[in-house]
Amino acid sequence: MTTAAGNGRGDKELTDALRQFLAYPVQTQATAPAREREDGGSGDLQDSVDRVIGDVLGWRRRPGRIDGVLSALEQAFEPYEKHGRVLYRRRPNIASFHSELEGGVVGAQASLHVRARESLTRSVGLLHDLRPLLETTDEEVCAALKSVIETEFRELVDELGKLGGPRVPRVDHLWRVLLGPEDASVTDPDDVLGRLGDLRDRLGLGQSGSDERVNNADEEQQLTSFRIIVDDLVSLRTSWERDKRFFGGGEGNPFLGIQLVQLERQLSVVAGSVDELRAALDSVLIDADERRTFRIPICGGSILLEDLLDWIVDFATQEGPRLVKDGGKLAISGALLPAATELCDLVAQAVDDEEDQPGSDLGIHSVRVQEALKSLRRHLDDVVAGSASVAPNTKSPPAYVIRGSGTRLGDWEREIRLYRGADGRYWSKPLDLPVGPVHFKVLRRTTDGETEYPEKGFQKDYVRVVGPQGPHAFVFDPRSAARNPSAAGDVRQVN
Repeated sequence: MTTAAGNGRGDKELTDALRQFLAYPVQTQATAPAREREDGGSGDLQDSVDRVIGDVLGWRRRPGRIDGVLSALEQAFEPYEKHGRVLYRRRPNIASFHSELEGGVVGAQASLHVRARESLTRSVGLLHDLRPLLETTDEEVCAALKSVIETEFRELVDELGKLGGPRVPRVDHLWRVLLGPEDASVTDPDDVLGRLGDLRDRLGLGQSGSDERVNNADEEQQLTSFRIIVDDLVSLRTSWERDKRFFGGGEGNPFLGIQLVQLERQLSVVAGSVDELRAALDSVLIDADERRTFRIPICGGSILLEDLLDWIVDFATQEGPRLVKDGGKLAISGALLPAATELCDLVAQAVDDEEDQPGSDLGIHSVRVQEALKSLRRHLDDVVAGSASVAPNTKSPPAYVIRGSGTRLGDWEREIRLYRGADGRYWSKPLDLPVGPVHFKVLRRTTDGETEYPEKGFQKDYVRVVGPQGPHAFVFDPRSAARNPSAAGDVRQVN
């Protein structure tokens, strides 16, 4: 195998890849069958029981967990007294489904789902009883159309009751199948298209020309039944067009219940990502015992790798859900968001930058471990973003970056992220900086990803001398910047 001449970086990457391939076993993993749909199930008894319990309680259980069942029971049943005894009866017309974090089908989605479910119950019998008013009607084609309409109507009801919010493209597709192209202004049963329009034309249920087809009250009832079905769906579609902005990530503000479902899923993904990272570490011979002694350098100190992973799992499976369930938005903004941000920063410090040169600890610098770390960081970022969307008025902590160069422009030039340490100062990861003067600026990262100079009082340019003994880290103390700007930024040797 040959490489282009002079491509030193390519040669090194190839050498590292071959070294990792020869040093570590090939990672394999048994795959489980795709998860069955929550509402459809796989046909076994467990799925059927879970679905019935969910319909009665208005609650969706995650496999292996019963958190939230007490709250669901309290909402599904109400106590009453009879003959000196306290009995319970089911509350009629439960208008919401709840998940582990008390999120669920609420607000506009609950309204749409309840109306759609009631409409389906009313319409199925009417649909089956529709009879043709034309002598030339093909009964088999009409039976097929009825089957399609009922199936897609049921799919629509299930989709509107989906935890986390309905999928907008999916619902729009179902409307097109039932009523035709996306034109909510078409409300007359004689003008709707789709499969209902096809059924109307084949059965002769249009109002136009009905004088010649309707001879008695029973035949007129066929027209009435068809109009009831169409009017129910048209009314639902009008409400959907008004409210779907809440579900597609558009301009509308999502309801809290939907946001909590998404946050619950994001926390679950974080816990799964830790399992994947541990599997990757095991594959490069860093087992659980070694992880309990393996230290990751972080700003201002270090942390044991297994301690960090345990912290993340506890946060994603215990602390985070408990905070959200007991404290709501206040807990999300005051505790969950800062904790997720802190963990995201800690994981980010274990991820190699492109300029980082792996040392003797090849295991944690291997491609498979680094990819698992990056995946975990992305999922923690999602939790941060999800928490911020639930509490949009929460001020995120500032993010500072260093932009600097060596003595001559081009010797060394890059942008480096700073992480908040336990001492309140912001540190970079340990770096191998060139010996001699280093020029750098401190900038603050804004929410839209741009960089700008910090507020008045911060010194914009620093010059420090890097000694021969490394590695070094950039340090910035925003608290002292206003009092003594020239001393706020520094370069320090770290162990």
